[in-house]
Amino acid sequence: MSEVHIVGGGVMGLGIAWRLARAGVRSTVYDAGEPGRGASWAAAGMLAPHAELQPEEEAQHRLGLRSQALWTSFSDELQADSGVDLLLDRTGTLLVAADRDEAEALERDLCWRDEAGVPYTRISAADARDLEPLLSPRIASAAHCPHDIQVSNRALLKALIQACDHSLITVRSHCAVDAIESADGLTLNLSNGESITAERVVLCAGAWSKALSPSGARAPIRPVKGQMLSLRTPGVTIRHVIRGFEAYLIPKSDGTLVVGATSEDVGFDANVTGGGVYELLKAAGELLPAIWEYPLAHTWAGFRPASRDNGPLLGETEIRGLFYCTGHYRHGIQQAPVSVLSVTAELLGGEPVDEALPFTPTRFGASAQPATTR
Repeated sequence: MSEVHIVGGGVMGLGIAWRLARAGVRSTVYDAGEPGRGASWAAAGMLAPHAELQPEEEAQHRLGLRSQALWTSFSDELQADSGVDLLLDRTGTLLVAADRDEAEALERDLCWRDEAGVPYTRISAADARDLEPLLSPRIASAAHCPHDIQVSNRALLKALIQACDHSLITVRSHCAVDAIESADGLTLNLSNGESITAERVVLCAGAWSKALSPSGARAPIRPVKGQMLSLRTPGVTIRHVIRGFEAYLIPKSDGTLVVGATSEDVGFDANVTGGGVYELLKAAGELLPAIWEYPLAHTWAGFRPASRDNGPLLGETEIRGLFYCTGHYRHGIQQAPVSVLSVTAELLGGEPVDEALPFTPTRFGASAQPATTR
Protein backbone atom coordinates (compact mmCIF):
# COMPACT_ATOMS: atom_id res chain seq x y z
CA MET A 1 0.00 0.00 0.00
CA SER A 2 1.15 3.55 -0.73
CA GLU A 3 2.07 5.93 2.07
CA VAL A 4 -0.79 7.44 4.08
CA HIS A 5 -0.64 11.18 4.85
CA ILE A 6 -2.23 12.19 8.16
CA VAL A 7 -3.16 15.81 8.88
CA GLY A 8 -3.11 16.40 12.63
CA GLY A 9 -0.90 14.97 15.36
CA GLY A 10 -3.37 14.48 18.21
CA VAL A 11 -4.61 11.22 19.66
CA MET A 12 -6.42 10.27 16.44
CA GLY A 13 -3.64 11.10 14.00
CA LEU A 14 -0.89 9.53 16.08
CA GLY A 15 -3.09 6.55 16.89
CA ILE A 16 -3.76 5.83 13.21
CA ALA A 17 -0.06 6.18 12.33
CA TRP A 18 0.83 3.74 15.11
CA ARG A 19 -1.77 1.19 13.97
CA LEU A 20 -0.69 1.50 10.33
CA ALA A 21 2.94 0.90 11.30
CA ARG A 22 1.89 -2.25 13.14
CA ALA A 23 0.35 -3.38 9.84
CA GLY A 24 3.54 -2.54 7.93
CA VAL A 25 2.21 0.62 6.26
CA ARG A 26 4.23 3.84 6.00
CA SER A 27 2.70 7.17 7.04
CA THR A 28 3.57 10.83 7.49
CA VAL A 29 1.92 12.93 10.20
CA TYR A 30 1.75 16.72 9.77
CA ASP A 31 1.16 18.97 12.76
CA ALA A 32 1.05 22.77 12.79
CA GLY A 33 2.77 22.80 16.19
CA GLU A 34 4.08 20.13 18.52
CA PRO A 35 2.19 16.83 18.14
CA GLY A 36 -0.05 16.03 21.07
CA ARG A 37 -0.45 19.62 22.25
CA GLY A 38 -3.93 20.43 20.95
CA ALA A 39 -7.36 19.35 22.20
CA SER A 40 -5.97 15.95 23.22
CA TRP A 41 -3.55 17.66 25.63
CA ALA A 42 -6.28 19.93 27.02
CA ALA A 43 -8.67 17.06 27.76
CA ALA A 44 -9.46 15.59 31.17
CA GLY A 45 -9.02 11.90 30.30
CA MET A 46 -12.45 10.65 31.42
CA LEU A 47 -13.52 7.40 29.79
CA ALA A 48 -17.11 7.67 30.90
CA PRO A 49 -19.72 6.60 28.33
CA HIS A 50 -22.21 5.83 31.13
CA ALA A 51 -21.80 9.04 33.12
CA GLU A 52 -21.76 11.23 30.01
CA LEU A 53 -24.72 9.63 28.23
CA GLN A 54 -27.19 12.20 26.92
CA PRO A 55 -30.78 11.65 25.73
CA GLU A 56 -31.15 10.68 22.06
CA GLU A 57 -27.48 9.73 21.77
CA GLU A 58 -28.02 5.99 21.38
CA ALA A 59 -25.58 5.67 18.47
CA GLN A 60 -22.98 7.68 20.37
CA HIS A 61 -23.48 5.43 23.37
CA ARG A 62 -23.01 2.26 21.32
CA LEU A 63 -19.82 3.70 19.84
CA GLY A 64 -18.62 4.64 23.33
CA LEU A 65 -19.37 1.19 24.73
CA ARG A 66 -17.43 -0.48 21.91
CA SER A 67 -14.52 1.85 22.59
CA GLN A 68 -14.67 1.18 26.33
CA ALA A 69 -14.45 -2.56 25.62
CA LEU A 70 -11.31 -1.91 23.55
CA TRP A 71 -9.54 0.31 26.08
CA THR A 72 -7.75 -2.42 28.03
CA SER A 73 -6.19 -4.08 24.95
CA PHE A 74 -5.48 -0.68 23.39
CA SER A 75 -3.68 0.41 26.56
CA ASP A 76 -1.76 -2.84 26.93
CA GLU A 77 -0.54 -2.82 23.32
CA LEU A 78 0.43 0.84 23.43
CA GLN A 79 2.25 0.42 26.72
CA ALA A 80 4.15 -2.57 25.29
CA ASP A 81 5.22 -0.55 22.24
CA SER A 82 6.07 2.66 24.11
CA GLY A 83 7.09 1.65 27.63
CA VAL A 84 4.76 4.35 29.01
CA ASP A 85 2.16 3.61 31.72
CA LEU A 86 -1.18 5.18 30.74
CA LEU A 87 -2.28 5.24 34.41
CA LEU A 88 -5.74 3.75 33.90
CA ASP A 89 -7.95 4.27 36.95
CA ARG A 90 -11.03 2.05 37.34
CA THR A 91 -12.57 3.65 40.44
CA GLY A 92 -15.65 4.84 38.56
CA THR A 93 -17.67 8.05 38.44
CA LEU A 94 -19.95 9.56 41.06
CA LEU A 95 -22.89 11.52 39.66
CA VAL A 96 -23.70 14.08 42.34
CA ALA A 97 -26.64 16.44 42.91
CA ALA A 98 -25.66 19.53 44.86
CA ASP A 99 -29.20 20.46 46.01
CA ARG A 100 -32.85 19.39 45.85
CA ASP A 101 -33.46 20.79 42.36
CA GLU A 102 -30.43 18.93 41.02
CA ALA A 103 -31.59 15.79 42.83
CA GLU A 104 -34.85 15.91 40.87
CA ALA A 105 -32.90 16.43 37.65
CA LEU A 106 -30.58 13.53 38.51
CA GLU A 107 -33.58 11.27 39.14
CA ARG A 108 -34.94 12.12 35.69
CA ASP A 109 -31.53 11.37 34.17
CA LEU A 110 -31.39 8.03 35.96
CA CYS A 111 -34.84 7.08 34.68
CA TRP A 112 -33.80 7.37 31.05
CA ARG A 113 -30.54 5.62 31.90
CA ASP A 114 -32.74 2.77 33.13
CA GLU A 115 -34.47 2.74 29.74
CA ALA A 116 -31.07 2.65 28.00
CA GLY A 117 -29.86 -0.21 30.20
CA VAL A 118 -26.96 1.77 31.64
CA PRO A 119 -25.37 0.08 34.67
CA TYR A 120 -25.23 2.29 37.75
CA THR A 121 -26.14 2.21 41.43
CA ARG A 122 -28.29 4.79 43.18
CA ILE A 123 -26.73 5.78 46.48
CA SER A 124 -27.84 8.10 49.24
CA ALA A 125 -26.09 11.35 50.06
CA ALA A 126 -24.78 9.73 53.25
CA ASP A 127 -23.37 6.78 51.31
CA ALA A 128 -21.75 9.16 48.83
CA ARG A 129 -20.05 10.94 51.72
CA ASP A 130 -18.91 7.60 53.09
CA LEU A 131 -17.21 6.98 49.74
CA GLU A 132 -15.88 10.53 49.54
CA PRO A 133 -15.77 12.17 53.01
CA LEU A 134 -14.77 15.55 51.55
CA LEU A 135 -18.06 15.92 49.67
CA SER A 136 -20.24 18.79 50.82
CA PRO A 137 -22.71 17.96 53.62
CA ARG A 138 -25.35 19.66 51.45
CA ILE A 139 -25.16 16.98 48.75
CA ALA A 140 -28.72 15.78 48.09
CA SER A 141 -28.27 12.51 46.17
CA ALA A 142 -25.81 10.57 44.04
CA ALA A 143 -25.26 7.58 41.78
CA HIS A 144 -22.19 5.47 41.06
CA CYS A 145 -21.17 4.40 37.54
CA PRO A 146 -18.68 1.62 38.37
CA HIS A 147 -17.60 0.80 34.82
CA ASP A 148 -16.37 4.29 33.94
CA ILE A 149 -12.59 4.71 34.05
CA GLN A 150 -10.09 7.47 33.46
CA VAL A 151 -6.69 7.72 31.80
CA SER A 152 -3.92 10.26 31.95
CA ASN A 153 -4.48 11.87 28.56
CA ARG A 154 -0.99 13.36 28.68
CA ALA A 155 0.57 9.98 29.41
CA LEU A 156 -1.49 8.64 26.51
CA LEU A 157 -0.03 11.26 24.18
CA LYS A 158 3.48 10.62 25.46
CA ALA A 159 2.98 6.93 24.76
CA LEU A 160 1.70 7.57 21.24
CA ILE A 161 4.62 9.89 20.47
CA GLN A 162 7.04 7.23 21.72
CA ALA A 163 5.29 4.51 19.72
CA CYS A 164 5.45 6.69 16.59
CA ASP A 165 9.24 6.84 16.86
CA HIS A 166 9.21 4.12 14.21
CA SER A 167 10.95 3.58 10.88
CA LEU A 168 7.61 3.55 9.04
CA ILE A 169 6.38 6.84 10.54
CA THR A 170 7.56 10.35 9.73
CA VAL A 171 6.28 13.04 12.08
CA ARG A 172 6.61 16.58 10.71
CA SER A 173 6.24 19.02 13.61
CA HIS A 174 5.62 22.74 12.99
CA CYS A 175 4.55 21.81 9.48
CA ALA A 176 1.09 23.23 8.87
CA VAL A 177 -1.17 22.01 6.09
CA ASP A 178 -2.90 25.07 4.65
CA ALA A 179 -5.33 23.20 2.39
CA ILE A 180 -6.27 19.82 0.97
CA GLU A 181 -7.07 20.02 -2.74
CA SER A 182 -8.95 17.37 -4.66
CA ALA A 183 -9.29 18.79 -8.20
CA ASP A 184 -6.90 16.26 -9.76
CA GLY A 185 -6.24 13.64 -7.11
CA LEU A 186 -5.33 14.69 -3.57
CA THR A 187 -2.75 17.40 -2.88
CA LEU A 188 -1.57 18.77 0.44
CA ASN A 189 -0.49 22.40 0.31
CA LEU A 190 1.90 23.13 3.16
CA SER A 191 2.52 26.53 4.72
CA ASN A 192 6.18 26.36 3.65
CA GLY A 193 5.09 26.37 -0.01
CA GLU A 194 5.53 22.65 -0.54
CA SER A 195 2.84 20.64 -2.35
CA ILE A 196 2.54 16.91 -1.79
CA THR A 197 0.56 14.56 -4.00
CA ALA A 198 -1.10 11.77 -2.04
CA GLU A 199 -3.27 8.75 -2.79
CA ARG A 200 -4.66 8.53 0.74
CA VAL A 201 -5.13 11.34 3.26
CA VAL A 202 -6.66 11.23 6.74
CA LEU A 203 -7.91 14.51 8.18
CA CYS A 204 -7.54 14.47 11.98
CA ALA A 205 -7.29 18.21 12.58
CA GLY A 206 -9.97 18.51 15.26
CA ALA A 207 -11.61 21.92 15.48
CA TRP A 208 -9.58 23.10 12.47
CA SER A 209 -10.91 20.37 10.18
CA LYS A 210 -13.56 22.48 8.46
CA ALA A 211 -11.04 25.03 7.22
CA LEU A 212 -8.83 22.30 5.76
CA SER A 213 -11.55 20.13 4.19
CA PRO A 214 -11.98 20.46 0.40
CA SER A 215 -15.21 21.80 -1.08
CA GLY A 216 -16.35 18.37 -2.23
CA ALA A 217 -16.33 16.97 1.31
CA ARG A 218 -16.82 19.79 3.77
CA ALA A 219 -16.45 18.83 7.44
CA PRO A 220 -19.19 20.76 9.32
CA ILE A 221 -17.17 21.23 12.49
CA ARG A 222 -16.96 24.20 14.82
CA PRO A 223 -14.74 24.85 17.86
CA VAL A 224 -16.38 24.72 21.29
CA LYS A 225 -14.08 26.30 23.83
CA GLY A 226 -13.57 24.64 27.18
CA GLN A 227 -11.76 26.33 30.07
CA MET A 228 -10.23 24.13 32.75
CA LEU A 229 -8.02 24.41 35.79
CA SER A 230 -6.05 22.23 38.16
CA LEU A 231 -5.42 22.53 41.89
CA ARG A 232 -2.63 21.05 44.00
CA THR A 233 -4.12 18.73 46.60
CA PRO A 234 -2.94 17.63 50.05
CA GLY A 235 -2.31 13.97 50.78
CA VAL A 236 -6.01 13.18 51.22
CA THR A 237 -8.49 14.14 48.52
CA ILE A 238 -11.18 12.44 46.44
CA ARG A 239 -10.62 9.05 44.74
CA HIS A 240 -13.55 8.97 42.30
CA VAL A 241 -14.25 11.21 39.36
CA ILE A 242 -17.09 13.43 40.59
CA ARG A 243 -19.49 14.77 38.01
CA GLY A 244 -21.91 17.50 39.00
CA PHE A 245 -24.35 19.43 36.83
CA GLU A 246 -22.04 22.43 36.44
CA ALA A 247 -18.53 20.94 36.77
CA TYR A 248 -16.58 17.72 37.04
CA LEU A 249 -13.60 16.96 39.29
CA ILE A 250 -10.91 14.46 38.33
CA PRO A 251 -8.20 13.38 40.79
CA LYS A 252 -4.87 12.74 39.07
CA SER A 253 -1.97 10.57 40.13
CA ASP A 254 0.41 13.54 40.17
CA GLY A 255 -1.39 15.05 43.18
CA THR A 256 -3.55 17.50 41.27
CA LEU A 257 -7.29 17.84 40.95
CA VAL A 258 -8.56 18.82 37.50
CA VAL A 259 -11.76 20.88 37.32
CA GLY A 260 -13.64 21.34 34.08
CA ALA A 261 -15.11 22.53 31.92
CA THR A 262 -16.89 25.49 30.42
CA SER A 263 -18.65 25.18 27.07
CA GLU A 264 -18.44 28.30 24.94
CA ASP A 265 -19.24 28.99 21.28
CA VAL A 266 -16.75 31.83 20.89
CA GLY A 267 -14.63 30.65 17.98
CA PHE A 268 -10.89 30.26 18.41
CA ASP A 269 -10.54 32.50 21.47
CA ALA A 270 -7.99 30.70 23.65
CA ASN A 271 -8.04 33.19 26.53
CA VAL A 272 -8.65 31.89 30.04
CA THR A 273 -11.06 34.38 31.58
CA GLY A 274 -11.73 35.47 35.14
CA GLY A 275 -15.39 34.62 34.68
CA GLY A 276 -14.58 31.14 33.42
CA VAL A 277 -12.28 30.36 36.34
CA TYR A 278 -14.80 31.81 38.82
CA GLU A 279 -17.66 29.68 37.47
CA LEU A 280 -15.57 26.52 37.61
CA LEU A 281 -14.38 27.17 41.16
CA LYS A 282 -17.86 28.13 42.32
CA ALA A 283 -19.43 24.95 40.90
CA ALA A 284 -16.61 22.76 42.20
CA GLY A 285 -16.73 24.36 45.64
CA GLU A 286 -20.42 23.51 45.98
CA LEU A 287 -19.49 19.85 45.60
CA LEU A 288 -16.14 19.83 47.39
CA PRO A 289 -15.69 22.79 49.79
CA ALA A 290 -12.11 21.73 50.55
CA ILE A 291 -10.97 23.08 47.18
CA TRP A 292 -11.06 26.64 48.56
CA GLU A 293 -7.91 25.73 50.49
CA TYR A 294 -6.12 24.08 47.55
CA PRO A 295 -3.45 26.11 45.72
CA LEU A 296 -4.28 26.90 42.10
CA ALA A 297 -1.78 25.09 39.87
CA HIS A 298 -2.69 25.76 36.22
CA THR A 299 -5.42 27.09 33.95
CA TRP A 300 -5.87 26.37 30.26
CA ALA A 301 -8.37 26.30 27.42
CA GLY A 302 -8.92 23.91 24.53
CA PHE A 303 -11.21 23.59 21.54
CA ARG A 304 -13.56 20.62 21.27
CA PRO A 305 -14.35 19.77 17.63
CA ALA A 306 -18.15 19.64 17.43
CA SER A 307 -19.98 18.49 14.30
CA ARG A 308 -23.49 19.49 13.33
CA ASP A 309 -24.97 16.57 15.32
CA ASN A 310 -22.11 16.36 17.86
CA GLY A 311 -21.07 12.96 16.47
CA PRO A 312 -17.66 12.16 14.98
CA LEU A 313 -16.84 11.89 11.28
CA LEU A 314 -15.27 8.48 10.71
CA GLY A 315 -14.18 6.92 7.44
CA GLU A 316 -13.96 7.69 3.75
CA THR A 317 -15.61 10.81 2.38
CA GLU A 318 -17.27 11.56 -0.96
CA ILE A 319 -13.76 12.03 -2.34
CA ARG A 320 -11.94 8.81 -3.06
CA GLY A 321 -8.88 8.38 -0.84
CA LEU A 322 -9.86 11.14 1.62
CA PHE A 323 -10.74 9.88 5.09
CA TYR A 324 -11.88 11.74 8.20
CA CYS A 325 -11.28 10.92 11.86
CA THR A 326 -12.43 14.08 13.57
CA GLY A 327 -15.39 15.85 15.19
CA HIS A 328 -15.46 13.86 18.44
CA TYR A 329 -16.63 16.86 20.51
CA ARG A 330 -16.29 15.94 24.21
CA HIS A 331 -15.58 12.21 23.63
CA GLY A 332 -12.25 12.25 21.79
CA ILE A 333 -10.09 10.43 24.31
CA GLN A 334 -12.83 7.95 25.22
CA GLN A 335 -13.63 7.10 21.60
CA ALA A 336 -10.00 6.95 20.43
CA PRO A 337 -9.60 3.13 20.38
CA VAL A 338 -12.73 2.47 18.30
CA SER A 339 -12.17 5.44 15.99
CA VAL A 340 -8.56 4.49 15.29
CA LEU A 341 -9.55 0.85 14.78
CA SER A 342 -12.38 1.67 12.37
CA VAL A 343 -10.57 4.20 10.19
CA THR A 344 -7.40 2.10 10.08
CA ALA A 345 -9.45 -0.90 8.98
CA GLU A 346 -10.85 1.11 6.06
CA LEU A 347 -7.40 2.39 5.11
CA LEU A 348 -6.20 -1.22 4.98
CA GLY A 349 -9.03 -2.16 2.61
CA GLY A 350 -11.41 -3.61 5.18
CA GLU A 351 -14.74 -2.53 6.62
CA PRO A 352 -15.44 -0.02 9.40
CA VAL A 353 -16.66 -1.38 12.72
CA ASP A 354 -20.43 -1.67 12.93
CA GLU A 355 -20.75 0.97 15.65
CA ALA A 356 -19.00 3.52 13.41
CA LEU A 357 -21.43 3.15 10.50
CA PRO A 358 -23.81 5.93 11.70
CA PHE A 359 -20.89 8.35 11.68
CA THR A 360 -19.88 8.28 8.03
CA PRO A 361 -18.65 11.72 6.89
CA THR A 362 -21.13 11.62 3.99
CA ARG A 363 -24.18 11.84 6.28
CA PHE A 364 -24.44 15.64 6.26
CA GLY A 365 -24.76 16.29 2.52
CA ALA A 366 -28.24 16.28 0.97
CA SER A 367 -26.74 14.78 -2.18
CA ALA A 368 -23.96 12.88 -0.45
CA GLN A 369 -23.07 9.64 -2.13
CA PRO A 370 -20.86 6.79 -0.93
CA ALA A 371 -17.22 7.05 -1.83
CA THR A 372 -16.12 5.65 -5.19
CA THR A 373 -15.42 1.93 -5.03
CA ARG A 374 -11.77 1.23 -4.34
